[in-house]
Formats: sequence, structure tokens, C-alpha cells
Amino acid sequence: MNQQRIKLLYATSLTYPSQFANRLQIAAMAREFQKLLGENFTLGTLAVSPEFPYETPRVMGNEFGSFSAKSLVLGLRYVLLIQKEHFTHVFIREEKLFCMLRLYALVLAPHTKFYFEAHTASGFFTRLSARLADGVVAITEGVRTDLRKAGVRTPILIAADGVDLARFVGLPDQASARAALGLPKDKKIVLYVGSFDLYHSWKGVDVLLEASLGADLDWLTVLVGGRPDEIARLRERFPASKALLKEYCAPSDVPMYLRAADMLVIPNKKGSLLSERYTSPLKLFEYMGSGVPIVASDLPSIREVLDDTQAYFFEANNPEALRTAIRQALGEPQEAKRRADRAYALLPNYTWEARAKSILSFISGGS
Repeated sequence: MNQQRIKLLYATSLTYPSQFANRLQIAAMAREFQKLLGENFTLGTLAVSPEFPYETPRVMGNEFGSFSAKSLVLGLRYVLLIQKEHFTHVFIREEKLFCMLRLYALVLAPHTKFYFEAHTASGFFTRLSARLADGVVAITEGVRTDLRKAGVRTPILIAADGVDLARFVGLPDQASARAALGLPKDKKIVLYVGSFDLYHSWKGVDVLLEASLGADLDWLTVLVGGRPDEIARLRERFPASKALLKEYCAPSDVPMYLRAADMLVIPNKKGSLLSERYTSPLKLFEYMGSGVPIVASDLPSIREVLDDTQAYFFEANNPEALRTAIRQALGEPQEAKRRADRAYALLPNYTWEARAKSILSFISGGS
């Protein structure tokens, strides 16, 4: 990787910091790009709070109404910034912003290379961005395959999401973690951490709650990450559930919750392309980093990372199958630990640092 040939702008239309997964992913990648490129890296944003640790170009745009109009204005501002700062490469994951910026650049910055990070293969602007790009970073094999089927011939790199393993160093033991979080010490805990996202129900928290109904269960189900309105709706929908529903926690608290668990669940649903083929869940890699056994929906998006020797799989959308998988995993702790250890051993390939290095090699002309 010839880093000396790269002066990289990561252009966004977002504000920071934020609890949303896309912002967390961008922030993690910005940190690694900055480590590797130093002053030759810039993260572009709409606005940041004072504690956000990156210098950003002044491309403020909150005053511009709709997203399309904002993209038009930001695209022009970014291209003027590219001219001024002589960026050699631009990286963008927002399809409308990418299209606007790329079209301006055809005239105003014709020698700059543009790379698009694709999190789906659906939609006009996504496919147009992939065609206009000098290269595409696809979040999953499913994204790459479907872009190819749509006729995209641009070079494509697959780069799954990642994890910062340093976040799991120095954590207390399970009992101490539970004490700090106010969780019971005398029960097995089956945990889900992430967005409840009831407006996009493919996250599958309802499947997990259905699997947790019944007086014969010998574990406590804990879900962390909901908004107050989502928690209220779930309690109304599942009045008999004894699950513990907790609101969103800061990302810095997530490793402690994972440490407190006996089993971690990814209950994503089938029936959604995003869930089945396009998602690369941040929670999956954090689960792997915790060393706690994982039970996951049997979907291609998860199978790209883990297999039956590294996790327990169940038929997606099937609460009874999930309940059976949890029982099996809790009933064979030594085998569950072996699978968790094998999942952890994969993580050198899935750190944010490894991802940043792979992307920089790709955009600088490497494989």
C-alpha cells in the first residue's frame, strides 16, 4: 500500500457524535484512516460536538431543507474543497451525496478518484453510485453479487464491518459486571444488545421475546438498546414476558453488558434483503470480541462470517427453534465455550484497523 500517494477525504452529510450504527462505523473508520494517513486524511461532516476528535472541513449544511437539496449544495462545496486541498481520493457511503459530488467532479475535479461504500445493492442511486465510482467497497458478498447481477462492472472489494478489540481489555469478571449493571447473579442471562428498530422489524427482537415466553425457561432474557416508545410497545405486545428491557446505553458500556451474559443472540429475520444478504452487523463482531457464545439466525449475511463450529444457528423467524438453540447452548457449556473461542480467533481479520488497511490498499491500486 503506497500511502504517500493518497490524500483521502471521507465525505459525509452527517452530524457527530451519534448513537446510530452508521455514525459509529464512520467514526471507527475515520479513526483508523487517520492513524494510517495522518494529516493526509480528512473526515467531512455537517456538524460535530466539541469532543469529537477529528478536524473537519467547514461544509456546514444543516440549513438546507431536503436531503436532495442538501446533497446538491454539499456536493458543490465538497468539490471546491477537493480543488483547494488537492485530495487524490474521496470515500463516501451515502448514495445521493456520492452522485451529486461525483457529477460535479467530472468537470471540476476530473483527476480525483471516487470510491463508494455500498451497504445495499437495491435502489437507483445505489446502483448509479456503483457505476460512477472508480471502485466499490461492498459490506457483504451478497451486496457484491447483487450489484454484479444488476450489471455493475466497477471493481468491488468486500469489506465486512469490524470491531475494536481494545474495548474488551481489562473488563471485570461476569459476577462483577452483573453487580455493576444491576443484573441478577443467580440466573443464566441471554442477551441482545442493539437497536430494537420496531419500524424496521427485521432486527427480530419480537422473535427473541416470543422465544422467551413460558414458565419453564431457566434463563433471563435481557434486551438493551430500545427507545422508551419501543419498550412501551413491546411490553404491551408481550404482557406475559418476564424479559428485562433496557434503554439505549452508551457504546462504551456495551462490552460490560456482553461480559455479563451467558449467551448472546442475533435474531435477524428472513424476508428482508437487508437482513438476509446485506447487513454486516456491528453487534456480531462485538459479540465475537466478548468471547461469549453466540446464537444466530441461519442467514447468508451471518454465515459469511461464522459457521456451525463457531456459533449456534437456528431457523430465522422461528421462536421455537431459537428457544431450542438457546437450551442446547446453555446445556453444553464446554462446547459453547469452544465455539466462542473459535469465533474470537477470527477477529484479526475483522478489526477496524484491518478493514482500513484493506480499503487503502484497494484504492491505491492493490488487490
